[in-house]
Amino acid sequence: MNDMSRERLAYEALDQLKHDLGKYMRMPVAFLSADASKEDLKQALEMALLQTRSSAQGYQKASEIWGNFLKDWGASFDEQQTFQRLVSTVENALSWEAALEDESRLNQSEITRDLTQVNQVISTLMDELSNV
Repeated sequence: MNDMSRERLAYEALDQLKHDLGKYMRMPVAFLSADASKEDLKQALEMALLQTRSSAQGYQKASEIWGNFLKDWGASFDEQQTFQRLVSTVENALSWEAALEDESRLNQSEITRDLTQVNQVISTLMDELSNV
């Protein structure tokens, strides 16, 4: 496979990641009302992180989607500074899974911010790659 084909496939993988993590990880929490209960927030966060992608085979967790992306494509982006920012942004978003065990840690505005940042950083990286 030539470099251009590999770059194009890596870009398409990043676009799929934007769809899966940037959109589907963010949506359940983003659609909550500002005065949502802790239970509603917990259910939305479970859907966002533990049932991120659904298919006929069942659900795929956000952490699995991210791990597969890193395994398959992470090396393609190693030289991109924004990719390092994406790694820390996704890890930060995924860390909210621990709050599912301790509802006192659930903070809707912080969760929404962190999940939204994933989409923003993926978009920034895609913009940088399309300008190369």
